Amino acid sequence: FTLVFNNTGSLDMVFDSLDDDVFGDLFDNANPLVPSATNACLALDGTTLAAGGNTSCTFVANVSGDYDVAVGDHVNTVTLGFSEDGDPTNTGTTNDDETIEFEDVLPSITVLKDADDDGDDSFSDPEDVARNTTVEYRVRITNNTNEPLTIDSILDDVEAAPLTSATRPAEQCSDAIGDPLPAGATLTCYFDGTSPDADGANLQNTITVGASDDESNTTSDDDTADVTTPETLNATVSKTANDLSVPETGQDVTFTLAFNNTGSLDMVFDTLEDDIFGDLFDNANPVVPSATNTCLGLDGTSLAAGGNTSCQFVANVSGDYDVAVG
Repeated sequence: FTLVFNNTGSLDMVFDSLDDDVFGDLFDNANPLVPSATNACLALDGTTLAAGGNTSCTFVANVSGDYDVAVGDHVNTVTLGFSEDGDPTNTGTTNDDETIEFEDVLPSITVLKDADDDGDDSFSDPEDVARNTTVEYRVRITNNTNEPLTIDSILDDVEAAPLTSATRPAEQCSDAIGDPLPAGATLTCYFDGTSPDADGANLQNTITVGASDDESNTTSDDDTADVTTPETLNATVSKTANDLSVPETGQDVTFTLAFNNTGSLDMVFDTLEDDIFGDLFDNANPVVPSATNTCLGLDGTSLAAGGNTSCQFVANVSGDYDVAVG
């Protein structure tokens, strides 16, 4: 603020007092609202200004307040008390005001979301979680402005509301809705979710937080966390025969083997053994003719995750008919 003084009288005047209706005594070196280091008006206290003369001073003060059309702008009035040089009983006062318009500060927040996949209470290390199990999420909401905000909503695009936490019920996100968020502050809340019910899966889910200020301005921010389940190597095989009844003297039977890669990784066929007919990947197997053994073609080949294939071989089945043996 700059104050300009003009002695419009015919007498020399003395600066006796200088008061601001908002910031207080401008001649007080200890004024908590007006730092003395930036208050040049202190130097005028008790000085004289000649008739017809003029001078000025400046001071620095912080102006703040809610933007509200109904309330209006910041107005502060300064009043100068003065007296005649040589006759302190001859006094006078004068004043002036200044208006500062408040500009609306729009709200702004930053949202960070992460997951503790493996339940070790660490939200920063890379982790895998077993399929279809509970995962704890952490949400951090920071007020980027210098005015308080209110948290209006916390929504996740995968997990349904309310966003509750079994292990941290006093800090669950569902209860943070409606809470104040002071200027520059960060609020942390937690909620539980469920990992994907599949091996080698990656679940991405996004949290969105809405907030507002006391002028009903709104803002939002979002962040995404990943939850992964470990890769697995699993497979199934089923064996069927084209004839389930043969004479005891023996008969060639065609066996069909069906393979399913039920894991999340590609698999390689390493071995294929039959407890009666031996190594089905052995081209010289004496009991499984290579000419009718299509399983030989699978040796060392790959089967993609989720894929399936089959092969056949022919072998002679014989044995004594014996109800007790079977």
